[in-house]
Amino acid sequence: MWRVRKRQTAKGFTLLETMISLVILGVGVLGLAAMLADSLSYMQGSEYDFIAQQKAEEAAEAIYTAKYTNNATFAQLSNNTTSNPAGLFLVGPQPLLVPGADGLVGTVADAGGNPAYIVYPGPDGKLGTPDDVYESLEPSDAPSPSVRCLVTRTALIRR
Repeated sequence: MWRVRKRQTAKGFTLLETMISLVILGVGVLGLAAMLADSLSYMQGSEYDFIAQQKAEEAAEAIYTAKYTNNATFAQLSNNTTSNPAGLFLVGPQPLLVPGADGLVGTVADAGGNPAYIVYPGPDGKLGTPDDVYESLEPSDAPSPSVRCLVTRTALIRR
């Protein structure tokens, strides 16, 4: 009696198939790593965008408050130029300084003032205690481009 020998088929993966799958997997992992690096750099820059947005909003609220509490006239809520010496605001981009006596950001009263800062809770985790950390917003501390706001009565622009 003749026995029919069945040819057994090889089961599993060949070395070539394994290498190709590793190359495909490697390309995918490298793509994810590149995307992660891009998103981390974007998130670091977005912190300064958020600070600029909040400072611009603070300036707009101060202008609105000054106008509607009769602390400043509409003519004063404009740029200080030779044609309007009564204007409160300096012309052009200004460094972020602590508001002067008038309480408005970017005005003549701010000239020579202290740089604006952000207050973080200290090691005790409580805000408003003596160990709080103050981070300056001076252009030398900010990444390039530095955080500056142009404040006028019609526009608040981050530069």
